[in-house]
Formats: sequence, structure tokens, C-alpha cells
Amino acid sequence: MFFSVVKVTLLVLLSVLFLFVLIATLTIGVFDRDLLRENFYKHELQQANFYERVYTDVMPEIKDLPSYYGGIVITTQEQDQLIRKIIPPQWLQEQVESALNSAIPWLRSETDQLDVAIDLKPAKQRASPVVLQFIRKKLSSLPECPPGQEPDLSRVAYGEFPDCLPGKPGSSERIVLVDQVIPLVTPYINRNIALAPDKLDLVEEAAEEDNRTREEFLERFDAARTITDWTINKTGLFLAYLALAVLLSLIALLNIGHLRALLRWVGGTMLFTALPLLAIGLYAHIAGPGLVENNMAEGVDNVPASIIKLASDLSGSAIKEISWTFVLPAIVITGIGLVLFVLSFVVQRQKETVGD
Repeated sequence: MFFSVVKVTLLVLLSVLFLFVLIATLTIGVFDRDLLRENFYKHELQQANFYERVYTDVMPEIKDLPSYYGGIVITTQEQDQLIRKIIPPQWLQEQVESALNSAIPWLRSETDQLDVAIDLKPAKQRASPVVLQFIRKKLSSLPECPPGQEPDLSRVAYGEFPDCLPGKPGSSERIVLVDQVIPLVTPYINRNIALAPDKLDLVEEAAEEDNRTREEFLERFDAARTITDWTINKTGLFLAYLALAVLLSLIALLNIGHLRALLRWVGGTMLFTALPLLAIGLYAHIAGPGLVENNMAEGVDNVPASIIKLASDLSGSAIKEISWTFVLPAIVITGIGLVLFVLSFVVQRQKETVGD
């Protein structure tokens, strides 16, 4: 009797321990296959059409965008058109993916060099000719001034366009006048473009927001990098699965010589620990994106709606992908556990039939 109580107690403890190790195993799997892989983020950004939506949705709502377009007085639509030419989507994608290629290996402790700075000098070099070409086209297309009306061309030197110009669009008179105006506005444009930053260091920006130095900010990730190094680079996932196998082996050993009990305890442990985790993973896969969208909409103030929408779409898509990585091993373990658990009853029936 005493032995039976001890045995059952040990089996229950091993089953509970199996649950916690299984949770850790599935979590490590998510980090190993998704969260600590550059391609995961690149794929999610492309799936959400991120690089196009930055221009169509986000930039029109950013009021303090650096004056890469030279500070000229233009409409929001014209500003967006210029920014797209100065900072094209393909270039933006290259910069983001370059930052990911540096940040993720650093987080995995594969390198101690973290470089997530975006070099904006090429954009500034593109800006001046693009903006001056736009100004030339803008001036050339202005309507002809009525007889007797003289436009104030002095404000052009400060990025302000008159309502009209002498001469019809395309006429030699208009072409000569535009050629005279462009040199007047060029210094103003170049001065404003020069005010835009040459470099955007994401780490320094984050450290400044946190009121820390760069070194102090990075030190906060030391523990995470150490854990990541152990779990990813030092076969943590393999050891986690090995621990699961050891626990199941111990459960089997406690039931050695009793096939039905062995199958029932091993199968039941796998089934009733993996099944709730499977349900949680499926729920996250189905309902997670909607919950993220609702929480973001309610929990963020003073942020443009387009940015919230883009962030929620990215997060929702990532949750679906992550939950599937979590669910697949849980499905396998649940399936094996179900087969073994059912088989324990089949074995019992067969024995009873033979006895009869």
C-alpha cells in the first residue's frame, strides 16, 4: 500500500514536471525557429506590405518629418511624392533588413558588434536634384498671370511659390524666367536639406528615450543574450526534448512489467499536458490578431491611427506565425499521447477476452 502511494505520487510529480518542461520546450522552439531569426521579421514585414504602407499610410501623418524636400511650401501629396523619390521603398527595405542582419545575430551572441544605424547621406544627396527638378516643373506649370499682375518672386527664394507667372506654360518667356528663379531658391533648398540628420542610430535613439547612455542601454540586454546563447547556440532545444524523453522514460520505468499502466501513464501524461497547450496555441492563432488590434486601439494615445493599424497588422501576423510554431509540436505530442492512452484500453480488452 505504501509503495503504491509513493509510486502514484512520483508519477504525478513527474507528469507535472513534464508539463513545465513541455511549456519551456515549446517556448524555446518559438524563439529558435521564429523570434531569433532575421528571416522571420523580413517575411512578416513583406507580408504586411510594410514598405509600401510607410509611404501611403504613415508618412502623411508624420508632421515633423525632417525636411529632406528642402522646406518648400507644398501640399501633403506633393511632399509624399518627393519623399518616395528621395527615400525609395527599396532603399528603405535594404536599410531595415541590414539593421535586422546586425541586431538578431547580436542578440544571439554570435557577434558583439551591434550596428543598427541608418546612413541617410545617400538620401540627402538624392534630395537636392530631385527637389530642384520638382520646383522647375512646378514653376513651369503655374498658370499665366493676368495682364497687369506681377507675381512676388522674392518669396521663391524661401520656398514659397507664387500663384502665377508671366508667360504661358512652355513658352520661351516662361523657360527663361524659371531658369532665373532656380538659382535663387537653390541655396535655401540646400540649407534645409543640410539640417536633416546624416545618420539615424536606432540604439542611440532608444537610449535617449530611456534617459541612458548607449552602453547603459545595451547592458540591459546582457541577461537576455546570455540566456539566448545557452538556449540557441548551445543546443538548448535538443536538451529540452531530451529532458522530455527522460521524464517519459522514468514514468515508464515506474510502470515496468505492467503494460497497460505504462501505456496509460505515458500516453496520459503526453495527452493531458499537451492538449491544453494545443488549445491555447490554437486560440492564439485564431483570436490573437483581433485581441492585439483591440488592445492597441484602446491602449495607445496621441499616435496616428495608421501607425497603430500597421503595428497591429504586423503583430497579429507574427502571432499567427508564432502560434503555429508552438502548435505543431503540441499536435504531434497530443497525437502520440492519444494513441498510447487509447491503446492501453485496447490492450486491457484483449487480455480480458483471452482470459474468458
